[in-house]
Amino acid sequence: YFIDLGEELDIGFVYFIKIGEKLKIGRTKNILNRLKSYKSHSGMMYEIIDLKLDLNHSESETYLKTRLKNYGNTEEWFDLEHKAKIQEEFRLRWNN
Repeated sequence: YFIDLGEELDIGFVYFIKIGEKLKIGRTKNILNRLKSYKSHSGMMYEIIDLKLDLNHSESETYLKTRLKNYGNTEEWFDLEHKAKIQEEFRLRWNN
């Protein structure tokens, strides 16, 4: 059977990466292009700490940023000292 999912689903990736001495939470539909862009813009290597494929990646990213708003330098950049807290929030969001 063919099911038309239309535009109701917002499928993409939510990622948690380390670039230099900072941590970043973000979302994208094309993870390979996004990671290439970080390397080319910053010239620094990145480390993927967590990566989730999500049916509503926009909502999940907003959820995480809201939960972690008191831990960041900006809405999406965090100091290394908050790595464990961010990992905990990823585990809670995706129950793993």
